[in-house]
Amino acid sequence: MAAITVSEPVTSFRELPGVVWTPILTQDPVNPSVLSPASQPYDRTFWGYGPMPVGGFFELNIGVSGPVKVIVASVESGQTSATVFEKVGTQFFEPVAASGGTYQVQITNEGTNPVEILTGSNVIAQQRVTSYQTVYPYATWGSLTAALGVVLLVVGFLAKPKKRLSKR
Repeated sequence: MAAITVSEPVTSFRELPGVVWTPILTQDPVNPSVLSPASQPYDRTFWGYGPMPVGGFFELNIGVSGPVKVIVASVESGQTSATVFEKVGTQFFEPVAASGGTYQVQITNEGTNPVEILTGSNVIAQQRVTSYQTVYPYATWGSLTAALGVVLLVVGFLAKPKKRLSKR
């Protein structure tokens, strides 16, 4: 019996070990998750990671009580950076491509009121991984055909033949 096989690519996401950032500030011990307005000393929080693997990205899971600006930038030589993501809002639940190189995540409160970073907020570095699995594309149709054949065989065996009357 010959079987036809096909190698099918399967894409999955793998968290990079130890690359989870919880943007909780420690400058204010009474309210450690408060991000001060831009006019005050602790107005932003930074996090950098690198080098990111090819196919890497940051999964943003950030919720805040007021509008902030989130910037993800590629840090190049000489402290220059190229922005790959910049958005103002209160919720950021999306992937940001960051393949190869060193990256910096920055959250800035550009308003006039303190903003609380909600519990569970984090940034996770992940990598897209492609693996291949062997698939038997005709296995389902072959199994259905074989099952139908067995059913027909059993029905044919159990069915009583009609008696024929001979003409005289």
